[in-house]
Amino acid sequence: MDRSIEREIKRRYELDSAWRSPKGIKNLWLLHEKRKIIEMLPGSVSRSLDLGAGRGRFLKELAEVSNEVIAYDISMNMLKSAKKVAIRESLNAFLLQGSCHSLPFPAKVFDLILAIQIIASSTDVIIFLTEISRILKPDGILILSTGNSFSFDFNLITDKLISVYKHMKDRGIRSTLKKILKIFSRDRTFWLLEQGYCRDSYFFLKNALRSTGFCVRKVCGVGVLRRPFLGQIENLSSKSPFKYFSFLTIFYCKKL
Repeated sequence: MDRSIEREIKRRYELDSAWRSPKGIKNLWLLHEKRKIIEMLPGSVSRSLDLGAGRGRFLKELAEVSNEVIAYDISMNMLKSAKKVAIRESLNAFLLQGSCHSLPFPAKVFDLILAIQIIASSTDVIIFLTEISRILKPDGILILSTGNSFSFDFNLITDKLISVYKHMKDRGIRSTLKKILKIFSRDRTFWLLEQGYCRDSYFFLKNALRSTGFCVRKVCGVGVLRRPFLGQIENLSSKSPFKYFSFLTIFYCKKL
């Protein structure tokens, strides 16, 4: 991974505001995601890894199905928050800091790996998935979620337009024209430096998973509807063909 990009991502995730859950109904999409991921967890495993553990959002659930849990993240501040969760819930969890592109674990040691919204911060998806495949046991489970670049979410469009406007205001029209081409491209380096994460399509990730030794067993979508009475419409995001165009995509995979 490019060291300058890794440093920038680490800087972003060390901020106090990083991945702080929004309050109230704006938090619904995170709750939808968590509920669907919990439903995918196996009954019992020996060792699990929360890759990109963040503030420890899934530590309690992993501890309930695992004899041993390791929380791994690039940000020390994130791990400090995760440690508070582990202490508060009396969880048997080990916390480690490091990069997801070079994992400090021997081969074939984990039965279950969660990679929740972390592949979006990777400069090289294949290297990222190859490392996960290396440390996962045969028939081990990978549950991965990430933002969908094919989403029909209105916020994605407005975010891009706001980004163009701010750039035009700061640097002028000539610079903005160059940026517009980047904004509507799949330049991973640009997006990592611009906002700290990328979005990938279901089709791209499915091919990447297959090429690195995974079999995709189940795919779920997560929408971004914020009003409780739209719950039934929200559930459509898990069904074909809507799940391929949802706000987030969740993959349940087995290592071959």
